[in-house]
Order: sequence, then C-alpha cells, then structure tokens
Amino acid sequence: MRKPFFKKARQAWYVRHDGKPLRLAADKEEAFRKWAELQTAPVTTSLPVVQLLDRFFDWVQWNRASPSRQSRP
Repeated sequence: MRKPFFKKARQAWYVRHDGKPLRLAADKEEAFRKWAELQTAPVTTSLPVVQLLDRFFDWVQWNRASPSRQSRP
C-alpha cells in the first residue's frame, strides 16, 4: 500500500485503498497511525479461492489482451 498523501482542496490526508482514495484524517500523525492500522489489518474475503482465481483470470484476459482481441462477455 502506498504512503498517505495530502489533498489541499480537502485539507486532509488520503491513501489509495482498493483502487479508491480513502480519507484518513486532517492531522498528519493521526493519518499515519490509521494507515499503519490498515496495513496490519487481516485480509478477509468471502469468496472461495476458485471464484477469486476465476475473477483474476478474467481480469487478466480483458486487461492484458491486445486491443483487437478484447471482447466483453
């Protein structure tokens, strides 16, 4: 996970989490504390491994295929 960054427009610290900006806090120390908690939090998923792998392979096929071979199901 990348380091937190400050957004001037919002006067707050953010971090990219699951591809989306997540607001941590306005105070830098508190933001970095929350960021550290996020990094140590256990990863949980409700998907069986087989479904998770199927989604990953679908993503790879779509995002890594040449533009002429891309076709959405």
